[in-house]
Amino acid sequence: MKPDGPPEKPPSLFAQWHAVIFYFVLVVADRLQNPYEYKLYYYNKLEQSSIALIYAAGALGGCVADLWGRSLAQRAGWKLSGPLLLAMLIQSCLLKKSTHTGTLIFSKVLAKVSVLTIFPLAVGQFHARARPSDLAIMLGIGFLGMACGVIGSLLCDVMYIDCYILFRGSAMILGALFCFHWLAPKAQPIKDLVEPYRSDRVVTLAVLSSEAALWCCSTIVEAFWAPLVNPSNMDVGLLYALYCFFHVFGGCFFRVVRMIQGTPRYTLTLAVIVASVGMFFAAAAMPVYPDSVLVIVMAMLSFHFAIGLWGAAVRKLRVCACLSPSQETYARCFGRICAAVMLAARRELDAYYLCGVFTVCCAFVALSLVPVQMLARWKQKFKVIQVLKSLEGHPTA
Repeated sequence: MKPDGPPEKPPSLFAQWHAVIFYFVLVVADRLQNPYEYKLYYYNKLEQSSIALIYAAGALGGCVADLWGRSLAQRAGWKLSGPLLLAMLIQSCLLKKSTHTGTLIFSKVLAKVSVLTIFPLAVGQFHARARPSDLAIMLGIGFLGMACGVIGSLLCDVMYIDCYILFRGSAMILGALFCFHWLAPKAQPIKDLVEPYRSDRVVTLAVLSSEAALWCCSTIVEAFWAPLVNPSNMDVGLLYALYCFFHVFGGCFFRVVRMIQGTPRYTLTLAVIVASVGMFFAAAAMPVYPDSVLVIVMAMLSFHFAIGLWGAAVRKLRVCACLSPSQETYARCFGRICAAVMLAARRELDAYYLCGVFTVCCAFVALSLVPVQMLARWKQKFKVIQVLKSLEGHPTA
């Protein structure tokens, strides 16, 4: 029988104008406030221990979003969950003006729950067959982050306007996005995090170990990437733009590794080594150069490069083998909880405490190298299976 007609073509990227605009405007609203959050806390005269407690609570809020955010949004549907999450983000921006630690903790938890829930849902609104590539999304987010860092630098570090203007501007952008959301065509259904039929145990273990370690370090870096010196003398916006650039550079460097026939195991190994070296230099610099901006910035740049490289390697592994989404969620939560405990454990944050924190991060990342090396046996086994399958198709006489 002849087919009824030609196969249906996937919609073009321009046909998904609403999903594209919504996602990248959401990125701008989020990245606009990121670099100046700590500086705002500093100007509100919060103690460093209170700031660390805020970031620890934010890490726990991230766990809530990972474990229950998408399932609750699935029950409500995108039409209702999208505006609700945007309203929570707007409220978190408006609460940043407060000087009360409890209010700022609530604001941080609101922001983490909203951001880590709404971004995967916004990506899910792209048509499955016409979704932008991971490289395009990474480049878009990275360059928008750099632009937002430069804008923040001009407003707050050159023109000396109150940092809260960035949060007010972000709230206005999110408010416009709240209205824009209702112009959307028929929404894509929110996909559940179902387990794959058969996940590869070796690949999953390798990814989970590095994922837990790097998410722990990411939480620590988020809290301590700028407060090591007096932030009033730092151009935080340009520093954030530099971090975004190295993150993008790490993701693009994966293409170079693939050109020289580097496997995902080598890429993950390189990412973990670079991240552990960054944590080591940050730890070593604390007692000797506690106010050295250069050493800390170099350590953080290496870490952001490693995160970009690691993300590209994991995306490649997801293509090669099934990974368990729920187990990845548990690994991220484990890393965040470890970081939250370290952040909330001590009230006085001196150089030796920070040295201990970064030393633990370095050891955690270095230990995650062990399961990654098991990928060599996985690749050999994968090749043997492919050869056996080819022999089954061509039996000998």
